[in-house]
Amino acid sequence: MNNITLYHYSDKKLNNIEPRYFGANSYTFNDIRASKIKRAFFYIQEAIPEYRFETSQFLHIAEISGRKIYDLRIDKKGLRQKYQGNIEGLLSYIKRKYDGAIYNVGFDIAILFKSVKSKKIIERVL
Repeated sequence: MNNITLYHYSDKKLNNIEPRYFGANSYTFNDIRASKIKRAFFYIQEAIPEYRFETSQFLHIAEISGRKIYDLRIDKKGLRQKYQGNIEGLLSYIKRKYDGAIYNVGFDIAILFKSVKSKKIIERVL
């Protein structure tokens, strides 16, 4: 599988996007209740960000090998069915085998369990 381009919005210029900050922001605070597994969130298409990121000053662009990401949209291993309702179990399994996952929440997003280097940082005009 080819490389996947990832887009991450932030108020800070980041050399690396780090999962260790998971849960520190209001928009990931609710996610930490479902699973304590640290992860960073990304869009997989460059688009207008969700309302909560409209005022983010920086857009970070990174890349990762598609072979290192489990695609839950296709879910070839049937993991959604196997871990139905058990987000912690699902993410634990994926983290052992992959660097992250792609899934759909009305639009496609990716999560990474490992830090990734920003290849390009764009300062946004707000």
